[in-house]
Amino acid sequence: MRKVLRQCSAISLLPVEHFQRALDLIKLSVRRRDVVVYYLMRHFFQYVDNKWINNDRRRREMCFFNSTDRTNNACESHNKMLQKKMGAHRPNVWAFIEALKIMENNATLDADALGEEGIAPSRPPRCTSVLLDRQLQQLKRNLRYTIYHNRDHAIRSFLNRAAYLNHRVFYNMLPE
Repeated sequence: MRKVLRQCSAISLLPVEHFQRALDLIKLSVRRRDVVVYYLMRHFFQYVDNKWINNDRRRREMCFFNSTDRTNNACESHNKMLQKKMGAHRPNVWAFIEALKIMENNATLDADALGEEGIAPSRPPRCTSVLLDRQLQQLKRNLRYTIYHNRDHAIRSFLNRAAYLNHRVFYNMLPE
């Protein structure tokens, strides 16, 4: 089941025009392997199909093919800074506005310093991120080359390989 979940998450790394076929191939593979598992996962497959793949807005949002930024780290960072500035889990509206003012002022000062001193706006990417990006680029090249020869094989191969690129994330999130 973990492999299926990893493959479903890897759909977002494909070009958007291959999303539906990728999900169909995953479902077909599960059904051929184990009908009981397919039966247990049918609601999950329906959810992915209805809420993500067949929803135009969400389908565009979930496509990370050729995207350089595949995380929400900037949002998480700003959320954490805002929580620290507010000093409470649920502050009153005045404390919230004051925290926003402080963050806005700090962001302006940081932007000014970056412009004047020519400092890099962020730390360089981690080695693991660079390696992951290189592996994804190779998968994309393979997909582009093989997609015209045998589309289903190319999509299956892409999903199988991409599913294991971020396997540590899934091992930490999913229950045993």
